[in-house]
Amino acid sequence: MGPAATNPGRVHPLALAAVAGGLVASALALYGSFLSEEHIAGSPLNVARNRPGSDATRESNTTRHTLQLVAYVLPFVLGVGAALAGGEAMRAIERADGAYAGSLPAVFGIMIGGLSAVVSGCMILAVYGWRYVPALYTT
Repeated sequence: MGPAATNPGRVHPLALAAVAGGLVASALALYGSFLSEEHIAGSPLNVARNRPGSDATRESNTTRHTLQLVAYVLPFVLGVGAALAGGEAMRAIERADGAYAGSLPAVFGIMIGGLSAVVSGCMILAVYGWRYVPALYTT
């Protein structure tokens, strides 16, 4: 059966870090895709609905930019990092020759992190790049 049959039960730390990073990225990406547009003053959704956004983002540019960074950019970076860390954990588990387990958390880190990066990347495109899309069709 080889070294894979002797599963010591110790999960590789990088696999745990990948799945934890993916979960944090997914929570932030879900916030960014579902709720942040209602909070950010001047967002395309609030402009279309004639809503002002939250008081904190109306009164402070720093708060508004920080919220945008946390809702859109941070989940993208964390998601890509979790996916890369999951891939590296899979390689480390394979090189460890049976000393570590944890392929399942590494794979979930890749999947959850990748999905979070895609969701937040779509939100980045929708929020910051959408104003340029009609120009592509009219020129």
